[in-house]
Amino acid sequence: MKTSKKMLVVVVLVLALLLIITTPVMADRSLVCEGDDACRINLLSGTPTEYTAGAPFFVLHATGMAPSEDKPVSVDHMGFALEVDGVYVEPDWVSHFATSAREGYGNHVYSLMAFNFPQGLSAGVHTFTGHWYVGCAPRMEKGGWCVDHMHPTDWNVITMTVVFK
Repeated sequence: MKTSKKMLVVVVLVLALLLIITTPVMADRSLVCEGDDACRINLLSGTPTEYTAGAPFFVLHATGMAPSEDKPVSVDHMGFALEVDGVYVEPDWVSHFATSAREGYGNHVYSLMAFNFPQGLSAGVHTFTGHWYVGCAPRMEKGGWCVDHMHPTDWNVITMTVVFK
């Protein structure tokens, strides 16, 4: 009986510590312009093609996969990478989440990446390249079968230019 009480105390302390450590990180998941879509540069839709120089904006994209029993998916091996003018930009925050099987849909694992540009960009033409990547799957490998299905592979790359005025 004493062992189970000690174990319960340890579990509660660990959970409390995790809550204290992760709360500040979770609280900082905001987007400039309060996430207003008018401030979003969306590579999938290719919009906008013109934007105000020095005005804040954000880029927000996700990647998702359906894991199979023989090929599990790790959120660490999928996501979205952003290049601006040929330089990779670190995301401001990343969110991982999963959905369970429901009417006609299977289990899916997602990674959402957010990039805030609170100072905007200078006037001129800027190039944005988005890389959506996932663990390599045999149907994605153009040259044959994948050796390691967890190896991140670009499955979609989009480049667009935006004129900042």
